[in-house]
Amino acid sequence: MDKKSEILREYEEETRRLCDPATIADPTLYRECMKKVAALRPLAEAYAALDARKTQKAQALEIIADPAADAELRLLAQQEI
Repeated sequence: MDKKSEILREYEEETRRLCDPATIADPTLYRECMKKVAALRPLAEAYAALDARKTQKAQALEIIADPAADAELRLLAQQEI
């Protein structure tokens, strides 16, 4: 498993644990879980933004390569890259 997948998996797991009644009932466990989520959130959000940007770029490249695409749409796609 790569580092990105590991971080995202851990973030999702800790986020789910925050909603668990057993976690909520235990202040120490809840605090530990909150600290982990707070530490992982910036990385998880950055990875999500990177993935979104990669998807946008791939879509723009598809539009640029499509000869049937509208000229204005192709220009917008080029500007997107």
